Amino acid sequence: SSFRVCQASGPYRLTPHCPPPPIAMDFFTCGSACRPLDPTTDTVRFDAAAIGAQELQAEEENVATARRRELEAQQHLIEQEQCRRQEEEEAEERARREH
Repeated sequence: SSFRVCQASGPYRLTPHCPPPPIAMDFFTCGSACRPLDPTTDTVRFDAAAIGAQELQAEEENVATARRRELEAQQHLIEQEQCRRQEEEEAEERARREH
């Protein structure tokens, strides 16, 4: 993953969960955190198209990751539920055998 140091000057639009610049940014966790709100005060010139593409990719990866986590969580709940039911059935079975 590409790291980039952002020199902050003026108001910056930070993507969520990113510390403010200047800082080495991991594009895949942060997207482009160092883009000035006002392009006229832009001291750090970035290739907007490239950043847009990276941001989009990061966003897609975030969405995919979120979906995957959600599915994993659901799967985990289902497995827990199945396990609990199985334990209950086994307990009932034992209770029946003991009586």
